[in-house]
Amino acid sequence: MIGGSFNAATRYDYWSFNLLDSGEAIYPRMLVSSNAVTSASQRLRLIYFRARRSGTVTGIRSISGGTAAGATPSLCKIGVYTVDPDTYAATLAAATANDTSLWSAANTEYAVALASSLTTAAGSLYAWATLCVTTAATPTLTGQAGPAGMAATSVRGTPVAGFVDGQTDLPSTIALASLTGSGNAPYGELVP
Repeated sequence: MIGGSFNAATRYDYWSFNLLDSGEAIYPRMLVSSNAVTSASQRLRLIYFRARRSGTVTGIRSISGGTAAGATPSLCKIGVYTVDPDTYAATLAAATANDTSLWSAANTEYAVALASSLTTAAGSLYAWATLCVTTAATPTLTGQAGPAGMAATSVRGTPVAGFVDGQTDLPSTIALASLTGSGNAPYGELVP
């Protein structure tokens, strides 16, 4: 090692400066690189993450990208799923109520209450889910728009990101085998 030996007690965590003062980002804010994570009507998009903190979550934050949702979707929701560490099956743990004003303006942060609170455990695996059902334009979301090749690796091993088409509401459970891999990951935050 250049300049001395490694000391585990003083190890520097590169992402620790990205932690929020309260709540939790589903991935480091410095990785947000795009305002064009696209979707399609009835496409449930899942982003997997490990909680860094234990606590009670009562709301979420999501940021729209450069394209707002077209005039009045029939459903806009965000959910948080607990994920089985062995099978990666996801079970809906908390969700927002249907809010058709969600993502209705471009480049806007939305803070929305969960219909019921969620208690998270540090180190546990969760999935963040977004869903818009509409006959008009679907919104883009701020996040990571990865390269096309990323889709092939995103559901191998511990899943990273994927989607399930044809959803009219947040399903209560999602099997890993039902996901299509994706390199796109909308950014979100859990709020105490």
